[in-house]
Amino acid sequence: MQQQDATQILTEVCYTRWTEEAGGPYPVVVHSSPKGKHYELARGNAPETFRTWKGVVTAVHGSRFTARHWPKARYLKKGPWLPGKAEPDFDLVGPPSPLAPGTSIVWTPTPPKLWEPPTILVRSKPGIDLDARGHEVAKLLYKGFRSWILTQGFEFQDVLQEVYRKILVANQGSSPWTPEKSTFGHYVHMVCRSALSNIHRKSKRVATREQIGVKSLGPDGTWQDMDVAACRSRHVADHRVPTVDPVKDLQTFLLSQHQGHPDATLAASLVPYVQAGHTLKESAALLGVDRPRVSKAMKLLRSAASAWAN
Repeated sequence: MQQQDATQILTEVCYTRWTEEAGGPYPVVVHSSPKGKHYELARGNAPETFRTWKGVVTAVHGSRFTARHWPKARYLKKGPWLPGKAEPDFDLVGPPSPLAPGTSIVWTPTPPKLWEPPTILVRSKPGIDLDARGHEVAKLLYKGFRSWILTQGFEFQDVLQEVYRKILVANQGSSPWTPEKSTFGHYVHMVCRSALSNIHRKSKRVATREQIGVKSLGPDGTWQDMDVAACRSRHVADHRVPTVDPVKDLQTFLLSQHQGHPDATLAASLVPYVQAGHTLKESAALLGVDRPRVSKAMKLLRSAASAWAN
């Protein structure tokens, strides 16, 4: 340090620490006089003056920087905080050196940097753009699965629309096509196979479960599977559709199948009571017949009804 005779002003230069957020290091001119100290921070186009060292550190590093509460010697690693190796610390521009009496520090203002927009890496969305590559999907489907489609009797456009639908769903879902995982042709081949499998399973389910025709009364008065066009109202002379009474039909069937059976007549008489929901005891009381005989007639009626229904 140098001392002026008249004013007793001591001047030294030190440097702030470099940090990634604050940058630096910046030179600080410390002016000491009997009236006190003040600090000139050389940063930007004009120097900034502070009354305390804490103000300098806060201006450079922010109000959350821990070292703003340290003494200046600790911040600069001097005195008790002097490191063991005599080498510059914190990327110092130069070692602190006193100025000659009557001189001042001269610095070149750093022009402010113009703001530049950050570089944004635009990554294409995963999946297949059908507007651009839809024709490639159609070519792969035709080349790989043409014989299968023709053999099964499917329409090519129907299968192609199903493939497009599955690709659009996959683009919005969790398994879109990405070049890092598979090639374009391999991915389209898997989608086409899945679409054909779905179409084949649907057609097989329709063929096994679809009912041809409707249930209707046949010419002989029995229920049959008939074509829709053939089950229209068949008018007779009096313009009425003949109906069959199931109770009388079952009685007639029972008497015809069990002619000469001792319980056939009683079993035929039980049909309306069974239809009405009467119990065995109630039916015996209504017919005036003992219960064991009614029980035998009921067994005959059950066997006859099973044969009549089939």
